[in-house]
Amino acid sequence: MPRPKAKPKRKRRQFNTNRIAALLDKDHTKKSTDSRRSPKKSKTAKPVPRRANPVRAQSIAQPMTMSEIDAIRYQIQQCWSIPAGARDAENLVVRIKVFLNTDGTLAKAPEIVGSNQTGDPFYRTAAESARRAVLKCAPLKNLPVDKYSRWRELTLTFNPREMLGG
Repeated sequence: MPRPKAKPKRKRRQFNTNRIAALLDKDHTKKSTDSRRSPKKSKTAKPVPRRANPVRAQSIAQPMTMSEIDAIRYQIQQCWSIPAGARDAENLVVRIKVFLNTDGTLAKAPEIVGSNQTGDPFYRTAAESARRAVLKCAPLKNLPVDKYSRWRELTLTFNPREMLGG
């Protein structure tokens, strides 16, 4: 009995990224050649504006992460000392608005915001202590430059109870 002829073995092609790149380049070249053949546009046609880079726009819109916020908080906390001997010191919560440059330096002096206790000498002492902490810690380090629009103006809350772990 004659043996049937064995089918010739096909060579297995290995995946080659260079071939794909060549195909993509070929497709791109074909499109640019086609555009040269298209009829000329009138000189009065307006150029199509380029779209903004979607990755860059997305990074600007991203909020700061908790770890980035905590890093800022930690830096300032290292420079802050709670006023000793103040009456009801753990309840002297101070909010300070900070204006920063892209390099983390202060753009202008920190402002005390949203308080109706400015007449209280203990509150004034706590507020000045918080302001000094911001001035002492400047410039802030390791700020994400791509999120500058998010941290160029910060409102920091100085709460002795949180610092003391209460």
